[in-house]
Amino acid sequence: MRVIFWNIRGIGNKRSRPSLRRLVNKSKPIFIFIAEPQIKPTMTNILKLGLPDFSLSILSNDYDFKMGNLWCLWNTGSHDPILVAASN
Repeated sequence: MRVIFWNIRGIGNKRSRPSLRRLVNKSKPIFIFIAEPQIKPTMTNILKLGLPDFSLSILSNDYDFKMGNLWCLWNTGSHDPILVAASN
């Protein structure tokens, strides 16, 4: 199973998104974890990532977008992940 974990420190800037797409196209991961995206996990922001093989649903700890949040994205060819436990 291939997984990408990237502490991107801001997925909203114009250089981060193409870099993520290149990494995903090269690695073909099943899961992508993005740490510190620094933007809200809205549908618009997910679409801007330009990852057509990934679900538009994501798991995130959408607390305060300036805090150290984490997003989990998964390939549409795999089953949706199940979140077993979560805490603040």
